[in-house]
Amino acid sequence: MKIASLIVEFDENRGEEIKQALHPFKNLTIYGEKDNKIVVVIESEEIKDLTQTIDQISAITFIKSVTPVYISEL
Repeated sequence: MKIASLIVEFDENRGEEIKQALHPFKNLTIYGEKDNKIVVVIESEEIKDLTQTIDQISAITFIKSVTPVYISEL
């Protein structure tokens, strides 16, 4: 199992829209929101699936940046 924690930064006042856009990702959990940033954790069997999910998140409208905090293998 691969796990990645990310900070997702988005445009001001777009938090609810971003959370709704992230909701369909089955392998993603939101852990908090503060100052136009959301902390998420992604779980996957393969590293390529983690990178694909990160790319998909980065492509969401109103997202400024997606910053990996850690990537780990269990």
